[in-house]
Amino acid sequence: MSLTHRLLTPLLLLAAALPLSARTEDAPAASLVVADAFAKAKMEKKVAMVAFHASWCGWCHKMDSVMKRPEIKPIFDKYFVVTWLTVMEGPDKKNLENAGGDELMKANGGEGQGIPYFYFANPSSQKTIVTSKRPATATDKGGNVGCPAEPFEIAYFLDMVKKAVPRISPAELKTLEAGFKTVKGGG
Repeated sequence: MSLTHRLLTPLLLLAAALPLSARTEDAPAASLVVADAFAKAKMEKKVAMVAFHASWCGWCHKMDSVMKRPEIKPIFDKYFVVTWLTVMEGPDKKNLENAGGDELMKANGGEGQGIPYFYFANPSSQKTIVTSKRPATATDKGGNVGCPAEPFEIAYFLDMVKKAVPRISPAELKTLEAGFKTVKGGG
């Protein structure tokens, strides 16, 4: 056996023994992404917004698109550190998922709620302030507002923002409202 063969054989065996996920370019673990977001939010004296999405989710793309608009983005940038975690991907795109993202979504009330699902959190305590899951009432079964498009979803979203950032101005809230009022159609 040659020297090269003797050196390469153990390396090839080790590579074969690694799980496939260890050999591909996977997304970082949700816990790391959220820890970074909380650290940044704490340093910048902002609120953390943790949002869950997937590559196939039309409503997720719509929400992200509204949040990036030139009149909307400065408001989010002023008050929030926004981080998106990828969940619920199909078998061919599992490497896009942030490991532990599903569990984090469930831990914050998102089990069975669909996406986009999001919550605002205090970066110092890491406690959830409010989630996108509307509470049920006598006349409303509640549920995830997702990308707010309907008037009742937009109203709840604005209430979420006010709860997360009480100092937000009425003008900024009107700008957010106007942006989400433009969202049309299904995901």
